[in-house]
Parts: sequence; structure tokens; C-alpha cells
Amino acid sequence: MKKTLMIVLGGIVLLAVYFLMSKNMIQTYSVHKNWIHSTGNEIEFQYPKTLGKNVWKATTRPPTITIVAKDKDPIALACPMLKNNWRPLVKTEGLTKNGVSYSLYTWSDAGAWSLYSSYCYVIEWKTNYSVLDFEMRSHTWCGNNSCGAYCETQFEKECKDFNVTKDIITPIQNIIDTIRIKK
Repeated sequence: MKKTLMIVLGGIVLLAVYFLMSKNMIQTYSVHKNWIHSTGNEIEFQYPKTLGKNVWKATTRPPTITIVAKDKDPIALACPMLKNNWRPLVKTEGLTKNGVSYSLYTWSDAGAWSLYSSYCYVIEWKTNYSVLDFEMRSHTWCGNNSCGAYCETQFEKECKDFNVTKDIITPIQNIIDTIRIKK
């Protein structure tokens, strides 16, 4: 009888340890060497010291978390490029690697030989929103092996090699994937 009880208790302890370990694995925080840690009321995230190069870059740095009351418009208050947009926004639902759901609103427009793009991430809570907005500027003629205004300059190769997905969207998604809910 004692042996059976010990086996049952041992099994319960192993299951409890497994449950706690698997829960911690889901909540693990992506740690990137040399990235900066930022924290808000409900969430925290990491971002690289630089986001961009010479022919493309973030127009606002560092990325910040804006807290918006639930009865207010998070786009109008936290994503300045999007608030006066005359075209419909593209909305995508997503989930970070740490299990945080978000809505992504994107918009782009060209002006003065540059492409301005906004990637506005909205996380909804019970009483408010947490918003991260990334505003990016790139040269309109860079990419697809074109050198645009950078022909015969030290940035010609960078311009020709520019790829929106590789150079802008993926790095931003890597930042978003570090978001986790504060305990």
C-alpha cells in the first residue's frame, strides 16, 4: 500500500513539474543579445539599437508603447500616419510567439522620392489598448536591383539589395515576437 501511494504521489509531482515547466516555456521571453528592453503597463518587449540603414530607416525611434483608453480610437491617438489616412487601412490579426494577440494596421504612401509606411500594432485589454507604431521611410526606387537616387554612390549596393520583407517587415515582426504580458 505504501509503495502504491509513493508511486501515485511521485506521478503527481512529475505531472506538476511538467505542467509548470511547459507553462514557463510558453511564457518564455525572447532574449536578443544587444537589444534594448522596454516596458509598459501590461506588456514588455525588446528592440534592436538600430532599425534601418542609409536608404531605409525608422522615422521615429525608439519604438514606444502608447496606452490608449478603451473608449478612445487607438489609431487616431497612437498612430499619427494613419489617423488622417484617406484610403482604407489594411488590418491583419496575429499572434506573437509568446501568445499575445494583436491587430496590425498598415498603410503606405509615396512622397518626395520616399515611401512612407506605417505598421501599427494594437493589443486590446479589458480597459485600454497598448499600441506600438513603426513608421518607416525608404527610397521609392530602391529594390529589385534598382539603385534609384543612389546610383554611383556608396549606398548603391544597399539600395539595389533593399527588400521590404527582409529589411523592414521581418525585423519589425521579430520585435513584435518579443512582446510578453507582464506578470
